[in-house]
Amino acid sequence: MSTVLPSAFAISFLTYNLVKSIRRIVPIAFAPIIGDMTLTPFQQAIYIINMLYFAYAEGYKGFQKKLGPLVVSRSLTLDYKTSPLHHVIFGSFYSMGYFHATKKRKILSISVSSIIVLVIIGVKRLPSPWKNIIDGGVVVGLSWGVAAIVVGYLKAILSGVRPTADPCLPLK
Repeated sequence: MSTVLPSAFAISFLTYNLVKSIRRIVPIAFAPIIGDMTLTPFQQAIYIINMLYFAYAEGYKGFQKKLGPLVVSRSLTLDYKTSPLHHVIFGSFYSMGYFHATKKRKILSISVSSIIVLVIIGVKRLPSPWKNIIDGGVVVGLSWGVAAIVVGYLKAILSGVRPTADPCLPLK
């Protein structure tokens, strides 16, 4: 029971930030749908294909199969009685593997995050409608990701069965 509060804090902070990102890009992403811009038939096809691709690649493969189980697994290792205070305070960063993780996990987490930041910078520079098309896929992928993390966490808490994902904790 001493893991519920710190893990809930970590998962809540992480999902809050993801939802905040989604809310920020929804107006751009859905401008073609709500009629703020007109897409050619070719652009409409790319928009739909891109959303399906992001649902699969980012949502399903990225979040549901990899990051979600890792984040839930790591968050459930937090314990307010035994975990260092900074692990609990920075629980969402801990859960994503930025610190107190294997060397491989830290490198992977930091590398993927850095690549995402560079891609965001690049996408922001794209002209409309291409920026809108990409952001449409991002909204789908991130939304799937939030759902995967929340459902995975609730399943673990309510069933008492921890995820099988390796939390990638250091051996020391």
